[in-house]
Amino acid sequence: MYTIERVEIHDEHAASAIRQLILISFPRQVYLAPGHIAANMDSRASQPCFFLVAKTQGQIIGCNGFMAYDFEFNGMPVVGYQSCWTATHPEHRGKGIFQALINEAKKILEDAGAGFIYGMANQLSLPIMTGTLGFDEIPCQVARLKRIPFLPADKFRNGKMDKSNSLTVNEQQVLDHKGRQFPAQVFSFAHAGSRIWGKLVSKRKWGIMISVFYVGGIELTDVQDLPCLIAEIYQSTGVRIVQLISCKTNRFNELVRGWRQTDKIRGFVFYNLGIPAIENLDLMIGSIDVF
Repeated sequence: MYTIERVEIHDEHAASAIRQLILISFPRQVYLAPGHIAANMDSRASQPCFFLVAKTQGQIIGCNGFMAYDFEFNGMPVVGYQSCWTATHPEHRGKGIFQALINEAKKILEDAGAGFIYGMANQLSLPIMTGTLGFDEIPCQVARLKRIPFLPADKFRNGKMDKSNSLTVNEQQVLDHKGRQFPAQVFSFAHAGSRIWGKLVSKRKWGIMISVFYVGGIELTDVQDLPCLIAEIYQSTGVRIVQLISCKTNRFNELVRGWRQTDKIRGFVFYNLGIPAIENLDLMIGSIDVF
């Protein structure tokens, strides 16, 4: 038997036990330094981030983090919580611990007035979340914009960017959060009231170092601003590839050609806690804790 308890992200005693659980549950996970999880989840949203843990005989055998961001839906403020930092002790798997943690979170967050729970499930949690826990899966799409001549004419197209029934995150809040985590890698670019931000990453491929700018989020006041923003990324960072990872329902997607689905990245999952039906979930990869 086990019990479910709520712990705050800055409780270092609980955080230490959670770090140990993650290392036991995922042997390839690198060592997590004290304060790492709290910094990763400290989004400074209007509602607090927290963990739910499963305990037996005083030992934490399961955990799931819930990271808050502020969103807007048709002019109405909404708080969304990402399900993240999930782990179950290998000796206690198959006992419904993950399901119990998520179901308890549903009750807590609905009582707190939160709007929804979302995440990016892996191959193990996806069938549980969509099959048992009632989450909807929203496919994920990827677009790679390579720096070649005539890119604007080749890769971009006009769109209406209809904002009705669209759920959008507070991009400044997410940008500030990621900037505190990765101050040397996160950059923001503006043009005529529009903005794009993301993370500059260098990795070795085919024996050479390649720099890629991963877009975390976009805010547009005019659809014509997007090619200018991408051009500014190329000019300022020197990268040859800008990569976008987005929900299939994101209304910004229609402004870019060449989207494709990939088996390497699982889809977003979404559980509505009581807000009206949503047509466009404007989520990009920047709103996920692993970005």
